[in-house]
Amino acid sequence: MKHQCKDCGSNQIYADRQLGGRLVCNKCGSFVIGWDNRSLRRNSNIIKPFKSNNIDPVDYQYLAVAGALIAIWIASDLLGLISKDHWMDWSRMMLYQPHRFFTSALVHLDAKHLLMNLGGIVVARAIFIQLRMRSNYLFILLTLLLIPLSNGLQWVWEAIIVSNLNAASLGFSGVVYGIDAFLLLAAIRGKDKFLKLPINLTPNYQTRQTMIVLTVVGQVWNFSGGVSIVGHQSGFIAGLLLFLL
Repeated sequence: MKHQCKDCGSNQIYADRQLGGRLVCNKCGSFVIGWDNRSLRRNSNIIKPFKSNNIDPVDYQYLAVAGALIAIWIASDLLGLISKDHWMDWSRMMLYQPHRFFTSALVHLDAKHLLMNLGGIVVARAIFIQLRMRSNYLFILLTLLLIPLSNGLQWVWEAIIVSNLNAASLGFSGVVYGIDAFLLLAAIRGKDKFLKLPINLTPNYQTRQTMIVLTVVGQVWNFSGGVSIVGHQSGFIAGLLLFLL
């Protein structure tokens, strides 16, 4: 018989040397490991909800964010129900229309812009898996905090420090850069809790090297032209600050 995770049903079990050979689920990071008795059951082919044959509950947070971005793009670009001019970040209007601190990250220039940021969500999910994240809400929580924080930092730079009141930007990429910063530090130092929420991010060499490469590539891309450098860097700084909470 094979070992099986009792939390998610996965058979991907390994012995963690750092924990003295303790069995750990490679999929969800759980320590609740038992035996898989399905081979002894007649109805072993029955699919059970939230087991290995279905969507992992952890993935719903990524699907929720991606689904919201796609729905808003359909409403703005295909149906014309949302005016991007009224949602985007515009330094001159931020204090008069504070909803822009939240909505500017949800609209995109075009389909290519949206797909690039959806790709960032896919990459973030892969890194969280490598760090053995166990939270069903961390990605959504980070998104909700990064949007206003990164936009606030961007407004402080553009409107107060450099007095560029005509600066405008839009898109989810600031949040992607913030997630990148959070994951970079997590891959180096690890993190057990975030705002008292257990997240159990476990650092490892492979993920650390991956995040260093992704961060360098992201910074090079940031100065390639045609992107909001201030928006990206504001998101990156916001991600660093959130990690330190």
